[in-house]
Amino acid sequence: MIRYSLAFFAGIVAVQQFSRLPNSLEWFGIVALGLLACVRRHYAVLSLLLGLAWACAFGAWRLAQQLPDRYQNAEVEIEGYIASLPLVQEQRIGFDFVVTAAADGVPQKIRLSWYSPESLPAAGQSWRLRVKLRKPHGRFNPGGFDYQAWLFSNRIGATGYVKNKPPPQRIAGTASLGRYLALCRGLIADKIAAALPGSPQLGVLQALTIGTQNAVSQSQWQVFRITGVVHLIVISGSHIGLVAGWVYLAMRRIWAWSGLLGMSPPRAAAALAWLSALFYAALAGFSPPTERAVVMLGVVLAAIAWQRNPAPGQVLVWALLAVVIADPLAVLSAGFWLSFAAVALLLYVSAGRLARPGYWRELAAAQWASLIGLAPLLVLFFQQVSLIAPLANWLAVPLIGLAVVPLALLAVAMLSVWPALASLLLQWADTLLQVLWWLLERLAGLPLAQLGLPPPTGYALPLAAIGVLLALAPRGFPGRYLSPLLLIPLCFPPVAKPKPGEFWLTLLDVGQGLAAVVQTAEHVLLFDTGAKYSEFNDMGESVVLPYLRWRGISRVDALVVSHGDNDHAGGADS
Repeated sequence: MIRYSLAFFAGIVAVQQFSRLPNSLEWFGIVALGLLACVRRHYAVLSLLLGLAWACAFGAWRLAQQLPDRYQNAEVEIEGYIASLPLVQEQRIGFDFVVTAAADGVPQKIRLSWYSPESLPAAGQSWRLRVKLRKPHGRFNPGGFDYQAWLFSNRIGATGYVKNKPPPQRIAGTASLGRYLALCRGLIADKIAAALPGSPQLGVLQALTIGTQNAVSQSQWQVFRITGVVHLIVISGSHIGLVAGWVYLAMRRIWAWSGLLGMSPPRAAAALAWLSALFYAALAGFSPPTERAVVMLGVVLAAIAWQRNPAPGQVLVWALLAVVIADPLAVLSAGFWLSFAAVALLLYVSAGRLARPGYWRELAAAQWASLIGLAPLLVLFFQQVSLIAPLANWLAVPLIGLAVVPLALLAVAMLSVWPALASLLLQWADTLLQVLWWLLERLAGLPLAQLGLPPPTGYALPLAAIGVLLALAPRGFPGRYLSPLLLIPLCFPPVAKPKPGEFWLTLLDVGQGLAAVVQTAEHVLLFDTGAKYSEFNDMGESVVLPYLRWRGISRVDALVVSHGDNDHAGGADS
């Protein structure tokens, strides 16, 4: 079963490398090969082809939901509701919009910008808008964030902006679960903001409770990235698993005490734990990471409910299979690979051991395994590795997981029932976060807190994977001493540079504006830095720095800003 599941997964991953989906003749070939594999009983090959076919069919269905050519840069009238918490950026407000009524072919979910609205729109409000739409697109810069792939995997079929003429109109709207959840998230965000006016940790608490990251500042993200605790600030599988674990343990005991033995306590507790995880994911807006976590948790709880005792590796593979069946595009996300790799590493260093260490020692071992084991993937995706992450997580994991998140979620439950208690709980959580922030700032300021490396070569990744497995193997395992040698290609990759007498000129795609990198054999010149759109978004941070890391450039010898206009100088600070 594991072999066939991995073959199915390999087929799905293979499709993401295609430049286009199969045509009719190629589909015929896939079907014919599948029939031949079935007749010859080559079920691993059949699983591979099934994964490939499912990913292709899913991709074709999702592409059909993209904006048709006839609406490109066209104005259309739509009705629907604001599905996300609006992000306010100076003169512009951005939000996701679910379309409930429009001309045929307009995607169901779009991302809109609204410039200079008369009043601030809120999540869950229904509107009739005149909008100008275009197909999803991103910037084409090496090493940069693939915004187009992110839009595609988040089911956003078009982007655009709201026209102020004719004036947008508030409408009653239709009742729906999505709209109700958006209204609840907006209400919770407002009440948290009212309870903590002016708190620098307001954005972090909103991120931990309802999954919105709108109020987390760029400087905060920078510290979280350097210390390697970003996964603790966003609602991820660890938070959802933690909530489900609390509910499971409490309900199993309560159910046993109640004497209602028509359903066994583990089964009843598993069902309620999964429902609580589903509700927490709903608070987070059912983002793809939370959806993956709910699916993975469902597999684990199903094994508990039906009293199965599979090996931990089997459960992990079943969860992997369930996630990619539910959404083959999940493999486009770096978070998908990091989350499954992290769980696999924890199983590798803990499963089958004869004795378990104490809590703090076990936590330290887990952080050490994550640092070593996830380093190849972090270098591949981000060209950065936090060397201070084990210590930072050793401090932050228990504080956030066992204190801040419980206090924040209990406060959310009390917001409408007992506002005074909710406010007090939020203040306690805010105090703990301020203490943690003070520690993280000091750790982020340490020398060599973060290491930047160029992208690994094709042979460096498999060698590094073998080196990681050897480094984390139990003492006495043959060949452990070879692990540092196998990590050398990852740590010291060849970096391409111009030959003496040559120069390379790279003109970066920063939209309206300019940013150019001139590289010689010994020096690097950066000419202009693109625009700054808000505190949360500038081209220096999102385009120029990722390109420099991708090139293996750790130092710029000269920075020239041609003039002070925002579209040329906006990214200079970053």
